[in-house]
Amino acid sequence: RFLESDSAVGFSMLLTAGAGEDAPSVSVVSCIMSPVNGRMINLYATFPYEGDADKAKSEAAVSAWHSAVVAANPRVAGRPAGLKGLLHGVGGSAFLGGVIGGAVALVFVLRKRLAKRKSA
Repeated sequence: RFLESDSAVGFSMLLTAGAGEDAPSVSVVSCIMSPVNGRMINLYATFPYEGDADKAKSEAAVSAWHSAVVAANPRVAGRPAGLKGLLHGVGGSAFLGGVIGGAVALVFVLRKRLAKRKSA
């Protein structure tokens, strides 16, 4: 974890993807989960990974994004109105954030694979 406080947790992970004859591509994904105005948000940054400098770059990008989001959203007391259903609450937000993060990583990997095929 690169961030742990009363109001946020941040972590990074390496993602290796590849199939068949293609060499696997490695990406670093950094995430910060934090409540903003009664809602849990998940912020992700994905970079190609070649070393620890890329991990630091990913963590810095998502940290700057988190700071900007928190600064732009002053605290509002109470729970937001109208939140009901399957994705209500922290668990639902975390699940949805995971799905979105997976989709972002998949798009990144597919774009990289397509670029390799075009250059070959």
